[in-house]
Amino acid sequence: MRVSLMSRWSLLCLCLLALPALAQAQGSSNIEQFFDTFTADWVRRDPDLATATRYFSGAEQDRLEQQLTPNTRAALLDGTIDAILNQDAGHEVRSAIRVLKAKADGLSLIDAQERIRLDIFLKDNLP
Repeated sequence: MRVSLMSRWSLLCLCLLALPALAQAQGSSNIEQFFDTFTADWVRRDPDLATATRYFSGAEQDRLEQQLTPNTRAALLDGTIDAILNQDAGHEVRSAIRVLKAKADGLSLIDAQERIRLDIFLKDNLP
């Protein structure tokens, strides 16, 4: 993944401009929280960056890794990767809970509700 030099300079300038104002307005104890929030928001806007750095964890990281982005689209088209598999992690968790609850309660399952959708993106079927 490439981050342009302009993006890096823009981020650096923004941080340098914001730092003194935030330190005076909110006190230095909140500056760490500001930068944690700022960085998390920045990384959320670039799923490729989130994937490369593994910045988040759990469901949020999984969601970002499963997105079809311009970079993953380009990698499919140029043959760098062959396929992207995308599953809804939230649906998997909800289904697992329903299955466990049904087993514990002795109830039957609704099979159609427990089918987990799998999107397979190939070079030939890109949306």
